[in-house]
Amino acid sequence: LAISALVACSAPDLREASAQPAWHACERDDRPLACRPEHTGDVLTISWRDGQSTRLECETRCEPNGTLLDKEGARWTHELLIQGNSRYTQAHTGSSIFVPLRPLAPALEP
Repeated sequence: LAISALVACSAPDLREASAQPAWHACERDDRPLACRPEHTGDVLTISWRDGQSTRLECETRCEPNGTLLDKEGARWTHELLIQGNSRYTQAHTGSSIFVPLRPLAPALEP
């Protein structure tokens, strides 16, 4: 009983730590830039380290290798890569976004 009380008192408050999505080692147009991806329903919101954000919404159904739309209505193709990583490509402009499945280790966060 005393041990469990000690563990409960010394455990960090995870609610505060999980308020923000974790940082990932993303790429925007093949340039490294940390980001915080967040999936909410059919919407992927990517908050970039430089303060910008990208919002992509599934065109019909969300599925691997499907199509998403940005706020201007441009189509982005989702490519599910090996190990669960994702690449989003806007065919008209050639813009691309790479989002790894796993977040950065806390010691490596920007």
